[in-house]
Parts: sequence; structure tokens; C-alpha cells
Amino acid sequence: MTPRRGPLFVSGIDRLLAERAEEEAARASTKQQSWTHGGHAITAIILAAAGVEAHVGEWLARPANRAHFSEEDMVEFRRRPANEVVKAIIRNRTPEATFDGNGWYRDLTALHELRNHVVHYYPEKMETGTFPDRLAPHVGAKATFKPVGDETMDWTSRLIVKSVALKAVKVAAAATKAFDVAVKGW
Repeated sequence: MTPRRGPLFVSGIDRLLAERAEEEAARASTKQQSWTHGGHAITAIILAAAGVEAHVGEWLARPANRAHFSEEDMVEFRRRPANEVVKAIIRNRTPEATFDGNGWYRDLTALHELRNHVVHYYPEKMETGTFPDRLAPHVGAKATFKPVGDETMDWTSRLIVKSVALKAVKVAAAATKAFDVAVKGW
């Protein structure tokens, strides 16, 4: 028996991350100590964003899908956030695709901004009652994420909560589904 040669990869990591994100979001309850429910909410947000990244990564790992892109594109994809990679892939497939009024793409961008700020990719000093500049457009009554509490609270206390974590999980699931629809049959 000859050993198998060629690239191998594990699939299903995206589903595992999505399931864990759901579990963590469900565990984020204010009945616990604040750091416990906050920790579950943070974990859910991070896992939700990672699930989308893994889904796109698994799609790109298939040779038939990778064949649509140059080696330079593939290198550039490694440097870009998942929402921008999703946009580039869909635009490559459908050049006339627009993302301006697209709810799922706007929400995906919001999810990645939230994740980036929660893990302090862009640390910045914030005044109480304000949100980081890159995150602010995605927070509010008509935005992707609805904060809790009021302006007397730090932004993290208003967003690292169960309702926001549950929304992050829904955003990730919707973005994954929309991506699959956009690239189906390519």
C-alpha cells in the first residue's frame, strides 16, 4: 500500500467553531459573576468570527476553488480580514456584486470589528460612554449590535454580554450561508 501524497486538510473546523460559539453565547448569563458571563460572551464573539474565517479558509483549501486565484491573491488573502477576503472572492466570481446595502456583509464587517476590539487588536483609550471609532458605526439601535446599559458605562461592559454574543453567532451563520450561496456552482 502506497502512502497518499498531496495536500490534505481537515474539514469541519468551521462547524466546530460555530457550535462552540453557540454554546458559549448560551452560557453568558448575568446570573454569574460579571467576569464569568463576560468571558463566555468574549469567547462566543471570538469563536463566531473564527468560524467564518475557518469556513472561508476551508473553501480556499480546495484545489478547484483555489484555481480561481493567482498565487499573489492567495498571499494577499492571508493578510486581509475574512470579511475583505469574502468580498474579494465574491467579486472575482461576480464582478457586478455590490456590498453597499448588503445586510449580511455589513453585519460580518461589524462582527470582525467587534472581535478585533474585544481582543484589543486596536487598543485605544476610551472615554466612558463612547465606543471605539471603527466599532461605533456598528453599535446602536439601528446597527448590528445593540448595547446594554447606558452612557455611564464603559463600552466593553455594554457589549460583552449575552445578547451581543448571541447576535454575533447569528451574524456568523448568516454570513457563512450567504457566502455559500454566492459561490455555489463556481
